[in-house]
Amino acid sequence: TFCRQHPFERVAHPWIVTIDTATGRLTARRRLPLPPGVTGTRFESWSPRGNAIAFVAQEQPGRQALWVTSLDGRHARRLTTFANWTYGGLDWTPDAQSIVFGALAPDRRHIALFRIPAAGGTPVVLTHDSASMLQPQVSPNGRWIAATRFTHRKVLWRLRQ
Repeated sequence: TFCRQHPFERVAHPWIVTIDTATGRLTARRRLPLPPGVTGTRFESWSPRGNAIAFVAQEQPGRQALWVTSLDGRHARRLTTFANWTYGGLDWTPDAQSIVFGALAPDRRHIALFRIPAAGGTPVVLTHDSASMLQPQVSPNGRWIAATRFTHRKVLWRLRQ
């Protein structure tokens, strides 16, 4: 049989894999249980303490949600929903108090970086650049964020025939 999927239904289904660091051998693997209605993820990130995973799930075209879940999936909570058509990325702050993620900027056509408390709350815009900022990575001391800066420039060319 042929099964047709909507492109936003599922991008990935994360696994938790345990490896023996002495031998490099796989000792266990299991899928991360996702909340009801969530069929896949776009990005995942371990908390610094290793007791939770943050992930972004596509809810509908152009609309994504940021979730935090326990490793057994029993304590999943949606922190926020946001507009985004692409892979904006996410990362935890080293103190595990906040998550930084990429989403469409308010009233703009580019991706900005936002910070939200890991316990939930209102996202705060961190970047006010005309370029898109994607794939945030918070430094180990929490003072810096590395990100991919993507600019788009339109050029009109006139060709003679």
